[in-house]
Amino acid sequence: MNLALSVVECLAFGLYSLIFLWFGVRNAARPNPAAFARLMKAGPVLGLSLGTGIFVLLLIIWLSNGRFDVADHPPWAQLTFAVLFALWVSNLIFEIWTLEPLRKAGSAIEQADAAIARARRHLLVHCVFVAGLWVPWLTTLV
Repeated sequence: MNLALSVVECLAFGLYSLIFLWFGVRNAARPNPAAFARLMKAGPVLGLSLGTGIFVLLLIIWLSNGRFDVADHPPWAQLTFAVLFALWVSNLIFEIWTLEPLRKAGSAIEQADAAIARARRHLLVHCVFVAGLWVPWLTTLV
């Protein structure tokens, strides 16, 4: 059961990470409005994959320990929880306060340019959190 849940968790976080890192790379050198339009269309997939990943992670911990206490976990896992919480908050901010003004700006060029610049900055910071989600786990493989 835990193995199946772990696979679902990795697939969910992997899909979420892959999409965000792809769009982050596409916007790294210069703003790409077309990429932001596609990113906004992927919003439901991103929300479902992040939500599934978090829910399954908590379910795995509950099934393994019968409770959830951060102190029960090794330091790398505690760091992962902190990064995951920061990622979740960053995702909320990105969706509500960063992408929504971009949607509302629509065809107003001046507003759209400012919104795209702000969205690009937040996207690149968010990609750091996404990469940070995998780093603690990857260090355990070495």
